[in-house]
Amino acid sequence: MCGGVLVKRFLTILFIIMGVTAQAQEDSATALVGNDVFTGGYRIVHDTAGADDLFIGGNSIDVLSAVSGSVHMAGQSISIEEPVGGDVYSLGQSIKITAPVGGDVTVGGQDIYVNDIGGDLRATGASVEINGTVGGYAAVAGETVRIFGNIGGDLHLTGMNVEFGDSVTIGGTLFVYEDEAGAIDIPSNVDAGNLERLTIEEFPEETGFGFVMKSFLSGVIFVAIIAGLIAAIAPQRLAGMRESLLANPFRMLWIGFLGLSVIIGASIVSAMTIVGLILMPVLLLLAGIGGFLGYVIGAYSLGVGLRLLAGMPEPDTLAARGMAALIGALSVAIIALAPLVGWLFVMALTLSGVGVLIHHLFKPRFFAGE
Repeated sequence: MCGGVLVKRFLTILFIIMGVTAQAQEDSATALVGNDVFTGGYRIVHDTAGADDLFIGGNSIDVLSAVSGSVHMAGQSISIEEPVGGDVYSLGQSIKITAPVGGDVTVGGQDIYVNDIGGDLRATGASVEINGTVGGYAAVAGETVRIFGNIGGDLHLTGMNVEFGDSVTIGGTLFVYEDEAGAIDIPSNVDAGNLERLTIEEFPEETGFGFVMKSFLSGVIFVAIIAGLIAAIAPQRLAGMRESLLANPFRMLWIGFLGLSVIIGASIVSAMTIVGLILMPVLLLLAGIGGFLGYVIGAYSLGVGLRLLAGMPEPDTLAARGMAALIGALSVAIIALAPLVGWLFVMALTLSGVGVLIHHLFKPRFFAGE
């Protein structure tokens, strides 16, 4: 549940929903932890100097000030116009990086544009354009791929429409992945150390300890960001849910079990009718989003509980809530690594979070007197 794949699957939808909600109340909510900036809202413009790492979720995001560390962003329209010293991780519909990036760039979306990159590039989109130099290797997949810059290492490439500039150089091997041999035309002016044509099924997937650690940490960070954004947008509501969960964890556990059972059971029953077949994917999506939000609420509540056990006061500022969210997300992710016991703990935590969400949103009758 805490893995990067599941988190990223719902990330864009959740950030857009939260961004619209934030717009109705305020333009944005920002927390500072050291020199790291956590920001959520509808229209985000980062123009403050001195930021180390950025964590941003919103509809429209513009980075107009240099960042010494790394950038983590999800939104609809994303633009980076000032240098980034570290890595860039981004999901969005339109991603445009015109400023140089010192580290790696990992991006996924519809329209992607990148310039100079000091490290490696991993890009997936409907349209991907490389208009600068990539210092390391590049792995690019898209319907339309345009390469007008130079690649320092290997280039792993697949696409339906591929275009090269007049003087493209590839320092390593050009690996072309295609359905049929020769389907992708490589012009003679492309200077590559070697050319290998492979099947599309052989397109590489990252493996190894480094990738596992990135996935682990990205999952922790994304959960912490979402919990922090909820705390920024609805602090009193989240505080109430956290208090209810810590006070009655087992009660919320079985309420969450019943709630998810009703939604999933309704999807199965609805599939027995012609009309219900249309509702089934909606109900399953609702169950998935509810489960994810339950996990986030549970992780945040655990983080606050650990703070209280350590003798720290209840978080009353946005920065303190963000730190509690990070503590909880990291603790749950570590516990989840334990065989069987970790999985059972995550399930119980998630169901408890779903239960307290149902309790506060719908107020079941047997709680009416509370």
